[in-house]
Amino acid sequence: MIKYFILFINIVGVFVLNLFLADISINMNVPSQVEAGSDFTVEITISKGELGSFARFQQDLPIGLTAKEGNTANGQFSFKNQKVKILWLKLPAEPEFKISYTNHVDKTVPGPLTLGGQFSFIEDEDRRTVDIDPQTVIVTGSVIADAGDHGTDGTTDVTTDVTTDVTDISSDKISCSRTKTINASKYEVIVKVNVNKADNNQFAKIQEEIPQGYLATNIEDKGGIFTFKDQVVKYLWMNLPSETSFTVSYKLTLDKNSTITKNTISGEFSYLKNDQTYTVTTKDDGVKLPSFGQVVSDATTDTGDDGTKDGADTYTDNYTSDHKVTGIPDPEKGVSYSVQICALRKYRNPGYFKRKKYNLKDDIRSEAHEGWNKYTVGSFPVYKSARDYRIHIWNSTPINDAFVSAYNNGNRITVQEALMIANQKWYK
Repeated sequence: MIKYFILFINIVGVFVLNLFLADISINMNVPSQVEAGSDFTVEITISKGELGSFARFQQDLPIGLTAKEGNTANGQFSFKNQKVKILWLKLPAEPEFKISYTNHVDKTVPGPLTLGGQFSFIEDEDRRTVDIDPQTVIVTGSVIADAGDHGTDGTTDVTTDVTTDVTDISSDKISCSRTKTINASKYEVIVKVNVNKADNNQFAKIQEEIPQGYLATNIEDKGGIFTFKDQVVKYLWMNLPSETSFTVSYKLTLDKNSTITKNTISGEFSYLKNDQTYTVTTKDDGVKLPSFGQVVSDATTDTGDDGTKDGADTYTDNYTSDHKVTGIPDPEKGVSYSVQICALRKYRNPGYFKRKKYNLKDDIRSEAHEGWNKYTVGSFPVYKSARDYRIHIWNSTPINDAFVSAYNNGNRITVQEALMIANQKWYK
């Protein structure tokens, strides 16, 4: 009986998934026959409905085809290691749109050639993939197929001019610096961050920690996505600007309802190369941020984990003010996920959460992040495992607001960034 019930659940799951994907369809248009040495166009029609999140089109090309950028519908085009990729941080608003690019067929390619591909997108922090039906292209007039030109010794000349991408493994000359211009009359500061990226064009991020009391707005993003949340400015690129050196800028204005507790900015530039993440600390010009006459003080109230003043709970080393952990101790290399169970302004000994009322038996890790002491359990290499464990925490403890947190080499990043960087096999 149980066996049939499990079978029924699986059938229902497949039905629901197919119903969801029914709104997403991909159609490819290519010629059935091409001449060796010529060019042909690949046209893709993407029907996406209301989908608007990050997405990627990818196609593996046979050796002998070289792709050139065409209509990308504002996506980022790349061709490397015989892979065509078009990335969107945000898809076009239209429910249906077209993309295209040109393939050059080397004169020595015999064919036939098979073209397929995939369209991947993010929905509710899960990655979905739609396969493109493969199509065959017949190649005529190939040097190899027609015996070609013969050399003076009677042998066939099959020399090709197909180029191959070679990864530059020379040392990076990457730097990041920050300058600030103060306009006291307008109560604002213009911040410019200059990046010398050398030849790196992959996924990258600028992150700036802004003192309490200031609000940040974007001025120039150089094609990246700008966000400002929890006093952190971020610029995110799936592909960096083409220039070797570029500058982004943002404006800081005084939030008159806040107090100023710090007058410096700290930050870093992170980038991906050969599937490894590297980080460069941003060099600051040393100019201090003005307080504009605001009182510099620490107005934080000593509160407990339920947001109210904590006086009833007593526990050894319950609160301290000198906790200095700023990251995950002994972090896993690469991308990993944990489940965050709590965040407190004042440090609390992790052993507190193992008391009976929380019913936690896991080892609990603590870290200082963005002015908070954050407590996590578990370490998982894939998002699905962490998400499943989050549900376990919900069901087995009084903690009903636990959520998944993501890390790269022990440093906090967003779950979406982790999913982009890891490029792991996601589940449906």
